[in-house]
Amino acid sequence: MCVIALMKLCRCGKVIERKMKYCMKCLLVIEQQRKERHKYYDKTRQDDKYWKFYKTKEWIKLRAYVLAYYDQLDLYEYYVNNRIVEANTSHHIIEIKDNWRLRLEFSNQFPCSESTHNRIHKLYEKDKKGIQKLLLSILEKYKEEYKS
Repeated sequence: MCVIALMKLCRCGKVIERKMKYCMKCLLVIEQQRKERHKYYDKTRQDDKYWKFYKTKEWIKLRAYVLAYYDQLDLYEYYVNNRIVEANTSHHIIEIKDNWRLRLEFSNQFPCSESTHNRIHKLYEKDKKGIQKLLLSILEKYKEEYKS
């Protein structure tokens, strides 16, 4: 039996496998553009105090501990959408701009993926207190089910 891979065109016109998003040449260009965007963003940030905090050893250690404690699981996806998604960041439930003293509190950390983190910030715009309450209840539920 012969299996034929489905093909498509990259944005540059090169034929690539359907499962690929870009050819290697375009992928390198896109990655370089992303790096340049991030470099520009990092240089033009106005909230220096907060930005510097995310580079500290204390934050890096706490973030790693939070992710390990919650088994690298995006708890929002798990409890709200019934999906298993890998967590790669730790969200401050009460944002550090709102309460600087809670920046290194374990109980104020919520493990999530980057896309969930962005979603949470959008939800904060509509109902910050309600979403914070939801995140805290999700943490409690996880601890009751898996850590007791």
